[in-house]
Amino acid sequence: MFTLQTSRPTFFARKFEPVINQEIVNRVEDWMYQEYPRGTNGLRTYWQNIYHIEDTVTKVTDTAMTFYQAFVRMAAVHIQWVARANVHTSGCHFKFSATPTEVSIVKMSEEFKGIIITLETRLESGEKETIEGLFTPQQWQKIVNPIGPAGRLLSMQVGSEYDAKEQVFRNYGKLLGTLDEPIILMKWGEGDPYTITITWIDPTNQIAASFDTTVESDCDEMHHKPEFNKPLRPGKWTVKMLYQWMVVAETNFLIVPLSIKNGQRITEEDAEPTNSGPPRNSYVDRDFTSMKTIFQLADSESIVELANEKGKTTGAELHSWVDELVGTFWIMGGFCMDIEKTNGAECRGLTKCSDVHWSTKFPDPKSDISIPRNRRS
Repeated sequence: MFTLQTSRPTFFARKFEPVINQEIVNRVEDWMYQEYPRGTNGLRTYWQNIYHIEDTVTKVTDTAMTFYQAFVRMAAVHIQWVARANVHTSGCHFKFSATPTEVSIVKMSEEFKGIIITLETRLESGEKETIEGLFTPQQWQKIVNPIGPAGRLLSMQVGSEYDAKEQVFRNYGKLLGTLDEPIILMKWGEGDPYTITITWIDPTNQIAASFDTTVESDCDEMHHKPEFNKPLRPGKWTVKMLYQWMVVAETNFLIVPLSIKNGQRITEEDAEPTNSGPPRNSYVDRDFTSMKTIFQLADSESIVELANEKGKTTGAELHSWVDELVGTFWIMGGFCMDIEKTNGAECRGLTKCSDVHWSTKFPDPKSDISIPRNRRS
């Protein structure tokens, strides 16, 4: 068992970013222009582009592109099914590219709502169309036993690229792959101090690590990044919180098998060392096998063998595995078409993006640029 040492960093300044909190930005705009009428569309919504196919400067990670392409495949299946089921759009058949043209995140009232992918498609007539799809994450945190520290726990999540100053993951979608470094973040309300145990369990029932830490009475956040051996095992991971050796809370997160390596489709040569877990299935220099009885975990030997075989897959078989896993953690929350640009009458029964509140095509008065009122003659 490892013991975590926690200390609270001190910060003396803060920069204002709309992706963190756009209220201060709205106040400045109210002062510069005039206050927006109550109920103005898009006022509490913030969009931020995180990928564009023509952007050759910003580097997209292999993990992110693995997710983005999975979203495209999932969207293609869903959109075709919906279009064919609707009598007004049954003649609307699309041909999708493998990679989205744009990816954006959307927040509403400061809360992350999902990832928007923009797709350039072609109808059978050859006409180009633009479609947007929203993917929203499933929530996996749950209180198992509402005793001790569970009564103080506000949130428990795993991500990467943690910003301790703003207390957020800069990897906004928490997209994690086999070569990434997951971080556990717990936020707390006030209360009594507790000593807790945090245990990480991989998809083959292997206990990757377990750590003890004390939650002080005035602690409001706690984060930790284990130094795991790589690669991580792909699949659904579990983090359990124990108090007096009883599980009181847990959460799940996804480690996606990479279908992209160094910006290209992964090869047979790279697949196994990337997607088959760490050497000797060991994440740290400690053996936690004795803890398996606490969680009633099944013997992992046969599960490991199956996982190792899956880790060798490439092509369509790998894509199917990726899509199955991503579909467990993300759902398609809707799609729309940029109908203002289309001449395809067979698709006009689809929803217009300018009418969908989450779409990047939805009216956003905050993006208008005009002369400040105190500068007007």
